[in-house]
Amino acid sequence: MQFRLICFHPQAYCIEIIFVVMLINEQYLTVPQVLTFGKVGSIAVMCTMIFGTFGNSALLYVTLRSPNLRGSCSNLIALQALADIITACGHPIFFYLSWTEQLVSFRTCFWLQFIPCSGMNWSTAVIMFIGLDRLLCVRHPTWYSVVNKKRYFLTICGICLLFDCTIKMVTYFTIEDQMTVCVIAEAYSGIGRFAFVGSQVALNILVIVVYQKLRSAMMEAKRMSRLGNKETAKVYRAVNTVMICYILGWLTTMVSLGVTMLFTLDVFVTVAVESVVGVFANINLACPLVVYYYRSSLYRNEICRVFGFVKNRIHGQTNSVQPLPQSLRISTSGNSFNQN
Repeated sequence: MQFRLICFHPQAYCIEIIFVVMLINEQYLTVPQVLTFGKVGSIAVMCTMIFGTFGNSALLYVTLRSPNLRGSCSNLIALQALADIITACGHPIFFYLSWTEQLVSFRTCFWLQFIPCSGMNWSTAVIMFIGLDRLLCVRHPTWYSVVNKKRYFLTICGICLLFDCTIKMVTYFTIEDQMTVCVIAEAYSGIGRFAFVGSQVALNILVIVVYQKLRSAMMEAKRMSRLGNKETAKVYRAVNTVMICYILGWLTTMVSLGVTMLFTLDVFVTVAVESVVGVFANINLACPLVVYYYRSSLYRNEICRVFGFVKNRIHGQTNSVQPLPQSLRISTSGNSFNQN
């Protein structure tokens, strides 16, 4: 009974990974064994890819079509959705090579997963900027209301591009001559792999710090009556949901990879771990539409309006989604939290 409790306790997950790696490390995996891990993992990520690509495409489409989603935060959410779609493009490569039982060199994998890796790097960076954007909105509302939105957005894109290019350059000049199963993360080898995993772990921790500060700022704003109780409650729930999804997704995956690298650098062992824990990151990539639909009244209304859905029938009369009131339209420009 105690073993079962440990297995299903989220806080003990990384400890389990350590023991699994220690046991596996006694005898490295064979090619057939690692391909089995790849086949099972590729099925899981392909399922999440189908659902996630549909959801992120819908989220991106709604943002482009809706005049009420023109704020900086909405643009960043759309950018993250696009990055997640690009990331998912690497899964068919992983699926095909696993099921045809082909190993490729790190250099070949680097080029095959070049674009999906960019999407992955951008996605993890953008979610940090989404939290930072909301934090600036609460703590510095005057500055936030007058900042040049285009320059602000392009600056964030520039930072994401610089981050992505730096990791790619380090990897390119330190690629190792080994064969591997081409999971997205296996595009990084040599020093580039340490740079990738280290930066991802640091970035994930920074995301949690930013969102924790955002929660504190929201509660402070509530005490000072800068946010209404109803609106604050909506945002608080949305932030909590995003935090939980992120911790169970990207943070779990990247910390597990980091822990694995502390015990072994064997290619097949890391591929086996990536094939298992990578599923959690892909579940996180697949859930944004669900989170924003159920946690944000603004996004729910806009999704219903753009796709022609109708609200519940009341006394036999169907009520279509009505245009948002002026207060909500103003909030979408990024001046308040009412959009959440």
